[in-house]
Amino acid sequence: MKIIAQPTLRRPRSLIAAATQVAAALKGQGSDITSLTQREGHLDQLRRMGDAAYSPLAHVTALARLLAARRCLL
Repeated sequence: MKIIAQPTLRRPRSLIAAATQVAAALKGQGSDITSLTQREGHLDQLRRMGDAAYSPLAHVTALARLLAARRCLL
């Protein structure tokens, strides 16, 4: 089994709280952690830059899927 490094997520509490609630509903829906991490990282970069293309809904969804996928590894 390949060990995947799990980077620490430093995100606003409200973002983590919303994503955690959604992730609880996504039980058993594992996915490609690498692509999810890249997608969430891109969205976080847009958020930090204040880019008009940033979508809070897309960010919460991506973060929730990432949390659910990580939970499947445990």
